Amino acid sequence: MIKPYSIRRQLLKWLLIPMLALLILDSSLLFHFANKVERETFDHGLLQTANDIDEFLERFNAQKLVPLDQNTQKALLADASDQGFYSVKDEFGQTLIGEPGIQYRKKLQGSFAKSNTVYYFSEINHQRVRIISMPATIGAPGKHLNVYIQVAETLNKRTHIRQQILAWILLPQLILFVAAGVLLWIGIKSGLKPLWEVNDALAKRSYTDLQPIKISNIPIEITRLVDSVNELMAKLNQTIHSQNRFLADAAHQLRTPLAGTRAQIELANQSKSLPDIKNRLQKISLSTERLIHLINQLLILAKSQPEAIHQLDFEPIDLAGFVKLVACEFNLNASAKKITLSCISEDRKCLVSGEKLGLHNLIYNLIDNAIRYTPYGGSVTLNVFMQNGGVCFTVEDNGLGIPKSEQGLVFERFYRGNEATDFGTGLGLAIVKEITALHHATITIESGDKDKEGTKISVFFKE
Repeated sequence: MIKPYSIRRQLLKWLLIPMLALLILDSSLLFHFANKVERETFDHGLLQTANDIDEFLERFNAQKLVPLDQNTQKALLADASDQGFYSVKDEFGQTLIGEPGIQYRKKLQGSFAKSNTVYYFSEINHQRVRIISMPATIGAPGKHLNVYIQVAETLNKRTHIRQQILAWILLPQLILFVAAGVLLWIGIKSGLKPLWEVNDALAKRSYTDLQPIKISNIPIEITRLVDSVNELMAKLNQTIHSQNRFLADAAHQLRTPLAGTRAQIELANQSKSLPDIKNRLQKISLSTERLIHLINQLLILAKSQPEAIHQLDFEPIDLAGFVKLVACEFNLNASAKKITLSCISEDRKCLVSGEKLGLHNLIYNLIDNAIRYTPYGGSVTLNVFMQNGGVCFTVEDNGLGIPKSEQGLVFERFYRGNEATDFGTGLGLAIVKEITALHHATITIESGDKDKEGTKISVFFKE
């Protein structure tokens, strides 16, 4: 089961998570560049100290190096926060003067030019230090000595500055993130307000009120939702009106034969003549038969509604063979009117996916309608054939045509044209239309005016 979720929270997640990722990336880049500037600044200080020591040593010759006196060391290396060290090593790494614990490092290749100076981290007395190792030449030409002047410094100032930089970066970013979250929360709440208005408009309505929702000043996105709801309400309203009209028409259609039956019963009770009573009973029987036929048609129509599709079992059906089977039920009806009822089909199977009872009612009503409106001695032709990857079923008669003005009305419930028979209910083609829709098929009418002969109804089943 899918848990319900909040649009507001989802929007906040989609906005704040990428924002947080960007802030982290931004903070990382800022810290990286700030740390680079800080390191270069302090390294420049180490280089300056190394140059000062180099200047101090230039006063001595290569054979006699004198360590820095206390005052000089204090002036060059003393610091309130960090401890400084120095050493002078020969090119083999042997300490000539100064702190012997400074790690020796030089470039693998290169001259003793100051451009070959290297910087690196190491440890002295278990303290992390930053070291500069600068090549230098002491003494006069011919009597010179190649050495490495090394200056080391603990990292207290660097660490403190780095922490300050981190705080200066993170604090504004954190404030910005929190402020953005609050503003986004307020903005999203304001943006979703039209949804609550639509919700309130629907909640306050009676279940019988299917009028369109009218809310002014709503966003385009919400307008689509409102339009869809209004469209649904319009369809529901139309369906309810259609159902009410159907019930009213059904009640009227049922009332007519029932009233006739009741009248005949009363007349039969009042009659004292046996032939007259028999005549009344025959009329009662005919009226009852019409009533049963009408009720059966109503039941078929109810089972053919779109909402019944989930209760139907569809299976592959050979439509050609099925049409011939249903046509056999009309042999007596056709013979009674001397109507030639013929079936034409291809030699191969014409398979459709259908529900047997529904297809039976569709074929039955089309044939029944054709025979009913075909005059004495006419013909009704049934044809099943493959067409455009689907199956087409046609019923063609040579009876009176359907006027073009009525061709769109014949599928309406209880519609009966001027040429309608007394026994008809006006539901046959309405049933055909509903069953056709359930099978995702299409139905068309080809007919001349009522003064011309012939009507052809085609039902096309897609592949």
